[in-house]
Amino acid sequence: MNMTLTLDTDAIRMMAFFENITGANVKDCIMDGTEICFLIDEGGMSIAIGKNGSSVKYAEKVLKKSVKLFEFSKDLNSFVKNMIPSATDVKIRNDENGTSVEVRVDPRYKASVIGRGKKGMKLYEDLLKRNHQVDELVLR
Repeated sequence: MNMTLTLDTDAIRMMAFFENITGANVKDCIMDGTEICFLIDEGGMSIAIGKNGSSVKYAEKVLKKSVKLFEFSKDLNSFVKNMIPSATDVKIRNDENGTSVEVRVDPRYKASVIGRGKKGMKLYEDLLKRNHQVDELVLR
């Protein structure tokens, strides 16, 4: 199943800006008031970060927002581990209700994965839905 990702004008503008200053290919962009998250093409993370983080730091300075980067992977398991490095186990289920991903995280890191006001979980769910058509993300 191949889904076309729909981006608004602001997201397209942000992606073009980030690509121009870093040289990395950006696959997706999610913005909120204080933060911009870029999904970088597979293998492009070091280019996006820049030497000693210079590209990300410059983008944050110009945009006056925090920048988060995640690396895309065609493999759903790898994609989840790229987004949630503290994941110890990833189970993917496909059934009549769609695709769900269950992620086991060490209890010490669970709160930071979920984030304040579940902001982290919402971001991971959005990225999974938009880029891998995942219907549900469960944290254990």
